Amino acid sequence: HISEQTRNDYERRIMRGRGRSGPVIPLGGDGLAIPRQEFTPARRRYVALGTIEPRKNVAAILEAFAQLWQEGNNAELVVVGMMREGTEREADWLGRLSDEPKFRYLGHADDAELRDVLQGARALVFASRSEGFGLPPLEALHAGIPVIASAGIPSLMMLPPSGQLRLRDVSAIAIADAVRELENDQVAAALWREAASLSIRTWRDAARDFAAWAQDMPVSAR
Repeated sequence: HISEQTRNDYERRIMRGRGRSGPVIPLGGDGLAIPRQEFTPARRRYVALGTIEPRKNVAAILEAFAQLWQEGNNAELVVVGMMREGTEREADWLGRLSDEPKFRYLGHADDAELRDVLQGARALVFASRSEGFGLPPLEALHAGIPVIASAGIPSLMMLPPSGQLRLRDVSAIAIADAVRELENDQVAAALWREAASLSIRTWRDAARDFAAWAQDMPVSAR
């Protein structure tokens, strides 16, 4: 776990709004109950997980993989997430790639389907431009799966950068470059070892912290 000073800095700068009081209780990464995974070069799948809306930047992920496939790259991509309003660009890319054999779009998926998809992943891709927290990267890292993610995702800023390729630029070009880097088996294996070294909070941790806060709260404030 991170140090108390780092946690306090994180809460003050990232998670708590200006002028607001109360605790910040980060969520757990073990909600999908995925067993700890191990790297093999046979893993070709990248997973993009989350609601499909402009701020999630899924169109850039699709554009990046379209470029990679044009180059002859054999990486696979699975996109999981429900479509929201204002997703014309994303819908356009989904249509363009509908016949691509290395691409699959699942839409809504239950926990069992998410476990199945992530258990075959080489990495999670999470290129959101804006997040309140960002749970999928924690769920991947808890299972030992590396992530390609936007720099500044709140859930990751409470962690060391181990097992992550953090992108300050979340353009299709930057995402494609990160995938090319991870396609190197030695680079991928190193990131997998780093991910396995992380200590990711669980939902039990979150519940314990919430219970402790509630117990300490003055009766008049309840």
